[in-house]
Amino acid sequence: MAKKKPAKKSSASTGFEIEFKQSAYFIASMKTLAKWCEDMVMKPDAKNLTIEAADASNTAMVQIIIPKSKFERYIIGKEHSQLVVSFTDFRKVMERGYNEDILNLKYDYPQQKLITKFKRDTGRTRTFRLAALEEEYKDLEFAKIRKTEFPIMFNIDPKVFEDILKDAEIYGETITIFTQSDDTDIGFKGEAPIGDFEGVLGTEELTNLIIEKGGLTTLAIGKLKKVLDLKSLTEELTVNTGHNYPIILIFTLKNKMEILYAQAPRVDQEEFDEIEDIKEAIEENINGEADEIIEEEEVIEEVEE
Repeated sequence: MAKKKPAKKSSASTGFEIEFKQSAYFIASMKTLAKWCEDMVMKPDAKNLTIEAADASNTAMVQIIIPKSKFERYIIGKEHSQLVVSFTDFRKVMERGYNEDILNLKYDYPQQKLITKFKRDTGRTRTFRLAALEEEYKDLEFAKIRKTEFPIMFNIDPKVFEDILKDAEIYGETITIFTQSDDTDIGFKGEAPIGDFEGVLGTEELTNLIIEKGGLTTLAIGKLKKVLDLKSLTEELTVNTGHNYPIILIFTLKNKMEILYAQAPRVDQEEFDEIEDIKEAIEENINGEADEIIEEEEVIEEVEE
């Protein structure tokens, strides 16, 4: 986690200033994602504002991309335009925003502050200044994730997906996504000592279904449910996964913002001996370090239990 240590001041053209044409979707998504993320990095460039964040264990992470066209004002300094702040503290500020507010975000690099201003046509303004964190943020390698070709892909209504999670949650904290033997359906199951659940979705509820290779992957339900709170904002949800792969959810919001969510798989006791193979698969397909994708200590604890 980054420390609150201001960087040296610069007199060059630095920082950024952006102002949303409509801020409701941004404010709502920030409130949802900050529930489980820690620090976040804001990285504006010539085309988009990109925001990235991860949970404390790095087993769940998110990337938000907002096109430049969605802003009324979009000014980027020649240098030092990347900013890291506490997502938790930023959420507290976002909770004070309203749909009718005009939202202006300014990174004052010399002062090391993110300045958030809510404005209304009435002339009312409210300004919040949040200290920046030291500009050291680990690259989450989303570019490599986006280049990966996953063997299983489909589109699903996020409300249907949430429904499946609620069914599986009755008997446990994880859900397993698997392909049927004929490779035309997607199955879901949850298991626990007291009982189990199994469900199947076909082409009526899954669109653009592609299965290049069958398999299964097991995931923690709690984290998935939190990110699916974006359902009311979502126009389209694309799911990418594979055998013991992470799950990648791509939310296209109704205002054309894009949110990519990645969550590591859970490895059960039966497959503990295959962890090295799983790591190799992740490194080959996601090109990330294995201990970033699978929280090894958590796996060991599960096996010892």
